[in-house]
Amino acid sequence: MQQDADIECVQEDAAERDHVPVKHEEMLAYDVVVLGDISASLVSCGVYDNLNQFVRNAGGGLVIIAGQSYMPLAYRGTPLEALLPIKLDSAQAPPADIPIVEGFRPELTLAGRKSTTIFRFAESESGSLEVWKEFPELYWLFEARELAEGAQVFAQHPTRSGASGRLPVIVKHRVGAGTV
Repeated sequence: MQQDADIECVQEDAAERDHVPVKHEEMLAYDVVVLGDISASLVSCGVYDNLNQFVRNAGGGLVIIAGQSYMPLAYRGTPLEALLPIKLDSAQAPPADIPIVEGFRPELTLAGRKSTTIFRFAESESGSLEVWKEFPELYWLFEARELAEGAQVFAQHPTRSGASGRLPVIVKHRVGAGTV
């Protein structure tokens, strides 16, 4: 679902939804649900319940993409918070009124290099790391200083740290039968 995008994209891409699947059965037709920087006011209690069941019981995947407006801070105190691989108590987004001029390239952790193939871009690990180093720099980072229990960091900030080590850029953890 796209909250603030060109509605024609929905017409161009058959996989794109114009709404969040609300019914449990509807959600089960998918392997993964991706939530970007969507307003919490657009997510009903029923959707929270279905997302929780989708991940915990049906083994679904949930991808959360942090953003400047809502995700994930607007979900503090909601049922979605319990699914997150980070703790929101000490987390913060960078101030919106201060320009970010210094970029960074995330570093893959050992788990990012060895426990998943998602970051495998070449035949060898060294070849994959060379490709990874060529990606453009990132500028914006949601600062998650503490991880949820059992969370694995796949990519981290090269220099900035929090309570759990270097600040995570890409994190995953198991929740019931599913992955977030």
